[in-house]
Amino acid sequence: MEGNNYRFLRTSGRIFDILGWVSLVVGAVVTVVILIGGGGPDAPRAAGIIGVLLGGVYFLLFKTIGGVIRLLLDIESRMKP
Repeated sequence: MEGNNYRFLRTSGRIFDILGWVSLVVGAVVTVVILIGGGGPDAPRAAGIIGVLLGGVYFLLFKTIGGVIRLLLDIESRMKP
């Protein structure tokens, strides 16, 4: 079982998972607001598409980081005698 030394890593993995979902939701909300609210000179409608794409990229990035942390913790726990 993992000791207290890895509590920070376990917590970080969970935080990155949560950040992934938050970024996806925020990207979708920003896209909907821009597309429904209409684009102006400051925020054209095409920026809504970029918002959802960036939300998806951040989602994948954060979920991957969280998965790598969990993988490393799993490898470490299996390597102990």
